[in-house]
Amino acid sequence: MDSVSIFFILDGPKLQAQAVLLAASLRYFNKDRYKLLAYVPESGVTDLARITRRAMRACNVEIVPFSVPKIDGRPAFESHYPHGNKILAAALPRASKISVFLDSDIFCCAPLDFESLVKPGEMCAVVSDYLTGVFSIERWDAGYRFFGHETPEQRVKMLRGRRLLSPPYFNAGMIGFREDVESDDSHLGKVWLDTSHRIDWDLGMAAERTFLD
Repeated sequence: MDSVSIFFILDGPKLQAQAVLLAASLRYFNKDRYKLLAYVPESGVTDLARITRRAMRACNVEIVPFSVPKIDGRPAFESHYPHGNKILAAALPRASKISVFLDSDIFCCAPLDFESLVKPGEMCAVVSDYLTGVFSIERWDAGYRFFGHETPEQRVKMLRGRRLLSPPYFNAGMIGFREDVESDDSHLGKVWLDTSHRIDWDLGMAAERTFLD
């Protein structure tokens, strides 16, 4: 079993170009320490450029096609939602103890140590840069009530702008989580997909859709 898998999305010419740089930089600084996976929507497999395929092979990156599943008889997302590709990929099984998702516009510039970053029973994420205007406390409350919870008292400080305080709100550009969990209810990728599916279809808060991930 691989200790850590790092995965990212290949979808469209722009993301392909970015992903080539990400894969090359990950391999340069980390050699073969991590398994690298590039997830591609089934509809986009034939659009992969030849140079992209060659670069992925050179960097020993496994290309993994995926489809949009149905949850309770409905597609994962109510309508077209490209940001959802990372959520769909996160929910898929991987033969590793730890999975780390990276946005394809990231560039690795030093050796990584994800094994020690994501301890059993934990996840890792980065606080979001900005707090957008759609996230009023009333909307936070409505979202938490929908799932039978109260909005937590904990507050995090955004990393840029006016560095406003917010209920826990994280950037989905890097998410690390455990694969060696006891059940789907403890698997972040599967819970993330189920939660996003219910918000997108049933919560009725369209203004937040852009930030669903």
